[in-house]
Amino acid sequence: MHLTASRGTAVFVWGVINLLEGYGNDNPGTNARVR
Repeated sequence: MHLTASRGTAVFVWGVINLLEGYGNDNPGTNARVR
């Protein structure tokens, strides 16, 4: 159960980063930091 929770958290964090990358698409600094 702990592994499942960790995996869910990882997916959630990845989704948040993906959203931040999408919102900060016009910001070169954001893309450089994420990638």
